[in-house]
Amino acid sequence: MKIIDSHCHLDRVDLSAFGGSMESLLAHAKTLSVEEFLCVCIDLEHFDDVFSLARQYPQIYASVGVHPC
Repeated sequence: MKIIDSHCHLDRVDLSAFGGSMESLLAHAKTLSVEEFLCVCIDLEHFDDVFSLARQYPQIYASVGVHPC
């Protein structure tokens, strides 16, 4: 079964457990059947980081909004 993480913040993940590599994180997730990710951005400060991930990795999608609080 293919799993989609429907709410994550991959732009803020500490990658040290994966050798500093987003590719390693994504490969590990795939071994657990997590194949796609909706990376949620809640402020304009991280907008470019989230969009950059979505452009670089086809399995990452961006959701961008501004939290009202």
